[in-house]
Amino acid sequence: MGVRQRPGLPSAADPARPGGDAAPSRCALAFLRVPDVVELFAGPGGLSEGLRAALGDLDVLAVENDADAVATARAAGHPRVKADVAHYPMRHGRGCDGVAAAPPCQSFSMGGLRLREADPRGRLVHEPLRWALELRPRWVVLEQVPEVLPIWRRHLRALVDAGYRGWCGVVNAVDYSTPQDRRRAVLLARRDGRPVGPPVRHLARISAAAALGWRPADQFGLPRRADPGRHAVEWNGQLYRERDLRRASQPSHTVTGKARSWQRWTRDAQGRPVVVPVELAEVSVLQGFRADYPWRGLRSNRFQALANATPPPLARALVARATR
Repeated sequence: MGVRQRPGLPSAADPARPGGDAAPSRCALAFLRVPDVVELFAGPGGLSEGLRAALGDLDVLAVENDADAVATARAAGHPRVKADVAHYPMRHGRGCDGVAAAPPCQSFSMGGLRLREADPRGRLVHEPLRWALELRPRWVVLEQVPEVLPIWRRHLRALVDAGYRGWCGVVNAVDYSTPQDRRRAVLLARRDGRPVGPPVRHLARISAAAALGWRPADQFGLPRRADPGRHAVEWNGQLYRERDLRRASQPSHTVTGKARSWQRWTRDAQGRPVVVPVELAEVSVLQGFRADYPWRGLRSNRFQALANATPPPLARALVARATR
């Protein structure tokens, strides 16, 4: 889609405005722009990749406040406005067709302190609703960790009161061409009178071995020694906790920032046990990105940004379900 102009305002191509004024300034041109989609907490590009895959090239107003995430997205060809979603003027999104958002999950995640809305970051979960009720786009897509589902239900009731139809629930990215078990609470809504339900699951699940060319018998994860009496896996004469490892013949377990320390247990051509680190490019594929996605920042920040991102295949399925 091309760049749309706000009705009743001079075109960016006009040499001058009535009354002899000079051509619009850069700031004025930014206001003239009407984006197709507003993407909030846009991150390094998971939702952006899904939007592009589902709807083609769009004019997207994507707002993100983390410098590394902004640099990563721009390197991948996704525009970003570096700003705080809570304070960025909503008028720049007026006239958009859709709003997509994946607010910060750290305050709700099982791996964090779970301060929820007592944490300022947790209160950001309400920003997408504020934008949607102000902009009234045709469709809305929201994604977060499963613990946010009760909040999504409240938000959906508010959207229904505003004339939307919608659905919210928990889906697993593994059912949408992502080689990873990753449960997420999602909200889908639309304002054109058409019904909305859960995205249609794909037929086959993708294993880590199939995605990365590993041996199906390989095991990978963050190995830790097993406690006595616990379920354990033996490797090279030592016992390790079974729940920390996954066979490559299965989809990956949920990617977190700790993936920076993952190992893969495999065997060489002579059948001898070999331990190799799982690289960023491999974790990128397990998250649904391409192997050469241009992550920016310190190594630990790259893994954390990757772990926080929406898997692009899941994003594509959610956007397609909300828009077609």
